[in-house]
Amino acid sequence: MIERLDSRSLLSSIAGLWAGSRTEKGLSGTFGTVSVDMNLTQSRTVVTGTERRSSPIDKEYFVDIITGGTFVGNTFALRDQSITSSQTTSNYTWLLYKATLQLSPDGQTLSGTWHAGNIGGTMTLERVPLPLFTLTAAHAHHPNGITVHYRIATAAITHPLLFQVYRSTDSDLNSSAELIGSQTLSPKSHANRLTIGSHRVTLLSKIPLTGDKKRPYVIIVANGKRAVVEADGSSNVTFFRLHSF
Repeated sequence: MIERLDSRSLLSSIAGLWAGSRTEKGLSGTFGTVSVDMNLTQSRTVVTGTERRSSPIDKEYFVDIITGGTFVGNTFALRDQSITSSQTTSNYTWLLYKATLQLSPDGQTLSGTWHAGNIGGTMTLERVPLPLFTLTAAHAHHPNGITVHYRIATAAITHPLLFQVYRSTDSDLNSSAELIGSQTLSPKSHANRLTIGSHRVTLLSKIPLTGDKKRPYVIIVANGKRAVVEADGSSNVTFFRLHSF
């Protein structure tokens, strides 16, 4: 079975995308104010994720960080873990932070203070709206391929969207399912198909589909590898049956 995203309330979870900035006390210029983007997941009170900081003045300077912490009540106790990649000037060092951030009553803002030893400042992040994706229907496309209908709401998709196509003995994706192909919609080459609205795309246009008594069901899975962070309530699986003659 495809694992669904955990149900969550905006006030009980900080899972998702966040964007904002941090300031450093006593520092100005290139690194005085730094853009911060976080992608967080949460299991009960444990938070894990990734963080990117970059200079809004000189965008070539950045750091990628594995981060995490705990979220209890309305407090996110952030604890950066390690740096995975970075670029900076010779006289500036990216640091791992500890921070205490409070979630606003509407669940949309995280703000508070951070420190790294005797260096510190403030940080404010806003929740980034997530795309609500619904895979609505699919059918065989004559003479080859599959036509898929889907809907995107709330926000456009800005990362590659993967579609996987399986043949199966029934309508559930189980051990009998066989992957017959996949196709990805890239924001660079298919941006018009990743915007808010209803869309239709033909997948695997060079693959003919014929009836199969052993595997009569065709199952389409969108975003099966979770490269796109979606809003709670997204629906990523649909199917149809091909009859044998």
